Amino acid sequence: MNSIIEIMDDRRCKGIDLLNQVFDYLDLSNERKYFGLLIEDLTQDFSYRWLDSTKILKKQLKTNLLSYHLYFKIRFFLTNPSTQIDDEFTKYLYVLQLKKELLNGKILCSRSTAAILASYIIQSELGDYNINEHQQGYLNDFHFVPFQNSDFEKEVQQYHKQHKGQSAADAENNYLRVASSLDMYGVELHKASVKISNTNNSIYSSIVELYVGVYAIGISIFQNSVKINTFSWEQITKISFKRRRFYVQLIKSLNSSDDNSIVFTLRNYRCCKYLWKSCVDHHTFFRLTTLPKTKIFQFTNKLRYHTDIIPNELLMKTNEKRQKIFQRVSSRRTIRSKTISSTLPISSHNNFFQNKNSNLQSVFFLSSSNISISKSDKILNQQLSSSSLVSPPKPPRQTSFNNSVLIEVNEYK
Repeated sequence: MNSIIEIMDDRRCKGIDLLNQVFDYLDLSNERKYFGLLIEDLTQDFSYRWLDSTKILKKQLKTNLLSYHLYFKIRFFLTNPSTQIDDEFTKYLYVLQLKKELLNGKILCSRSTAAILASYIIQSELGDYNINEHQQGYLNDFHFVPFQNSDFEKEVQQYHKQHKGQSAADAENNYLRVASSLDMYGVELHKASVKISNTNNSIYSSIVELYVGVYAIGISIFQNSVKINTFSWEQITKISFKRRRFYVQLIKSLNSSDDNSIVFTLRNYRCCKYLWKSCVDHHTFFRLTTLPKTKIFQFTNKLRYHTDIIPNELLMKTNEKRQKIFQRVSSRRTIRSKTISSTLPISSHNNFFQNKNSNLQSVFFLSSSNISISKSDKILNQQLSSSSLVSPPKPPRQTSFNNSVLIEVNEYK
């Protein structure tokens, strides 16, 4: 059973207020700047966007709250988290999300690499390989990749034997070191298409479907899950969009007079704007040492610039960094853990809240199942006992408007 916690918030409050309540519940005091709430808008053909920390909730969740799912996730992936992050709990949140993305097929890698990653998870959770304790089939209850079989588990076992002496923190550092080298690590994908002219006759052209990936280094182009090109932020001079078209202006070579720009076509204006904003936010987070004072920014080709990135010191209640004491939870498929996770979603439901004024307090429920938090909650225990550990029903796609708000857990997608 996924656990549920209650968060009281005013819909007139800003996104940062909701974020900070989630951070406080998870007791995430350090490195909050890497995380965010991803909104799945069911009214817009399942489009996704990040909750803007600078805008009020009422403007971002305009329709019935049953039409939205919220996911607490990592928003900005560092290139080398094993060395760039000091906080062990933050690293663990990285591992949990990457582990889930590998299982769901969002991150692709070779079988051998997947086995190495899985072996670090086993080392972190079970410790050193022991022939008496870890007999044949001891990995059957674990699920690491889609279509897992016994041959894969045997390969994981062989790698597990090689990790003797590594602590849980050491194994997770090694996991991050390997995972961060993958092509799709930390990449935010946006579906697009490009028009390619025929080499023999420029009149005829073909449309090629691909994905534009935005991440710390710059922009990468993926076709059939293969990275075919990368443009670093140093190579990009301007980005802009108009209606469905997204423009990337690259640095011209010294001897070239051609227009060195790329045009991508997206599904609609909204998708195009989200891609543009993702590029602006990633460029701001990873490339700028200070936020621009004006909202007109040359990198965006004089388009209205807006970013909701807030300095880490404003997210933290104190500048004192401390190592959080937490308990790692097993990845066994047979265990139904009643714990807190940073990677499971928050989804909408309408049976637990009554409110006379839609502008006043709303109730947000965060739920998850991967991270154990040493924090009691009477409301949580009452709800778990009253529900007899039965998962709540999945909210409907279409429903009438009402003021009831509940955000609870569904399985991570």
